Order: sequence, then C-alpha cells, then structure tokens
Amino acid sequence: MSKEIITEASAFTFRYLGEFQLRGHASTAPVYELIGLTEQLSAETLDFINRFQIAILNFENENYQLALKALTQLYYENFKDGPTEYYLALCKAKTFTNN
Repeated sequence: MSKEIITEASAFTFRYLGEFQLRGHASTAPVYELIGLTEQLSAETLDFINRFQIAILNFENENYQLALKALTQLYYENFKDGPTEYYLALCKAKTFTNN
C-alpha cells in the first residue's frame, strides 16, 4: 500500500514492514501490512506493533544489537509473526558478521 492510501485510511492501523524491491520495479518501495480497524485492536496488539516499528527503525539505522534485543522479545511474545521472524534472522546474521 502506498503512503497516500495509508494517510487516507486513518481509521485503520498499518504496520510498516520495511523497504523492499518489488518485482517489476527498479527501486525499493515501503511496504505496509494492514492490521485492522484501530478501534477494534487491543492495547496489546497496538503495543506490539509500536515496538515492532521501533525495532525496524533500529534495523534500518544499522543498530542491529538494539533491533535484535527488541525482536527477540517480540518473537517470544508472538513466535508466529512472520515479519518478526524475518527481521530476527536478518539481525542475527548482521550481528554475527559484524563480530
């Protein structure tokens, strides 16, 4: 989803997943996940999403240790969350190669 759509859909909560190069596109684009209607989401879900966002920002700023710590905690809370698992694996690889 584009930032324009997300801005117009203020009743919904989206989760930023990062910048990815999509098939057929030369440059990267931000990718968002639609979580649901904000008013129907629990405080725990909103907190999880906020902490995920902070972890991704740390990852994108190459603060891999901070991202790893946050993503590890998020993974223990919800091991079925694919984006958390994806970034956790990337952080482990980054911190392993940087040591």
